[in-house]
Amino acid sequence: MLSEQEIRSLILESIGMSSKSTTPHRVVEEFGMCLGESRIDIAVINGSLIGYEIKSDFDNLKRLPSQFHNYSLIMDKLIVVTTHKHLEKVKSLVPVWCGLDVVVKKDNTVQLLTIRKPRKNLMTDPLSLVQLLWRDELIEALEKSGRATNFKNQNKHGLYKTMLETFTSKSLKKIVRDFLFSRSTWRVDQSHA
Repeated sequence: MLSEQEIRSLILESIGMSSKSTTPHRVVEEFGMCLGESRIDIAVINGSLIGYEIKSDFDNLKRLPSQFHNYSLIMDKLIVVTTHKHLEKVKSLVPVWCGLDVVVKKDNTVQLLTIRKPRKNLMTDPLSLVQLLWRDELIEALEKSGRATNFKNQNKHGLYKTMLETFTSKSLKKIVRDFLFSRSTWRVDQSHA
């Protein structure tokens, strides 16, 4: 039986190996989203947002449908990493664009095997993406745009609305990824202090 920590270590090792010769990336564990409603086990931030959700032998799958609803709002690509115990059930619960890896333990080694490669998620939600930003990041983005005025005294919800009115969906994705990538610290509570 494989624990979540064993699987997490394997994923982190895999991310490190696969990213050495490609674009710079940032790895965030327990990445909060949807105003704290969900946390994905591992997020990789580079030119896109890639999420890894772990379902170990010790997990149940009761929350998976609601988790995937929220993950679908944010992640450009998503990979579920599970064990043979949950493989068939996970296949039936996750969207077809979602990647699926299975962890196999054989002869004292543990390996990740790709069952299905992730495809681009076409259903991200601009509001959910903007809600990942902290207040100071929202203000900075609006100031840099030069297009928005009278926003500094707005509450977060007003700032979200102004962001949606000021930028295209494509621009918002880039702005959010750039801020997330450049953060020097991550707050434990990512619900936008």
